[in-house]
Amino acid sequence: MVFPNNRLAEVDQALRPQFPHWTSKPVRDNEGNPQAPKYFGYCERVSRQIRAEYQIVPMLLGLFWEVEHSAMYKSELVANSRNMQKRRAEVESALSRFEEGIASLLPDGSQSS
Repeated sequence: MVFPNNRLAEVDQALRPQFPHWTSKPVRDNEGNPQAPKYFGYCERVSRQIRAEYQIVPMLLGLFWEVEHSAMYKSELVANSRNMQKRRAEVESALSRFEEGIASLLPDGSQSS
């Protein structure tokens, strides 16, 4: 997880060379817009039989997904609810805008941990 979300590209650029042959499949929102870089492939340094993935996620969105996963995906009733899918999209959008607002207030090159 990264914070603020404008550091996604920086972290992606640092990690990508470590896994040059992995396939990119970004996490997308309901409208098809990328939300988080995601890659998968085999851990060639250890074994060609170990398959793994990594995602680079904005911190607030990642924390929300931790809670949302338990509520949405472990309950078919909730997961299949159009109303809850709409609410989830609204929360994701609000969290993204909140992080963008924070990032816009930080001086360029600032380090946030």
